Amino acid sequence: MDIETLTLPDFRERIGPQLEKLLKLGNMRLEQQQRYLEDIAIEEERCYQLGSLSATSGRVVSIAVQEGPVAGFDFGVEQRARKLCLVLLKPGKSRTRKIAAGILEFMKDFDCETDEIARPQPPRV
Repeated sequence: MDIETLTLPDFRERIGPQLEKLLKLGNMRLEQQQRYLEDIAIEEERCYQLGSLSATSGRVVSIAVQEGPVAGFDFGVEQRARKLCLVLLKPGKSRTRKIAAGILEFMKDFDCETDEIARPQPPRV
């Protein structure tokens, strides 16, 4: 399963004021405070890069799932293979619901006793 996310369009403009507010209120974690005081611009960019992973500043743009044999494993029986890729280009609640419903439909036959969700490893260079 692969989920791709992007930050919301106005997130970059919100970062600076939000970090400044967190610092003034004393709500910034110590390690982040140290990074922020060392170089504000670098910490703002770091937060922007992480923003796509947050539910408050990111959005899902696509979800891809592949079901099938695992390379290097031969179980002696034919394994079914299916792929599902849902792309959400213009996010909205109804489209997000459709994507979630599609994933649930795809995964309804998942058997936690015999099936496994695995993250593919990147190719070695």
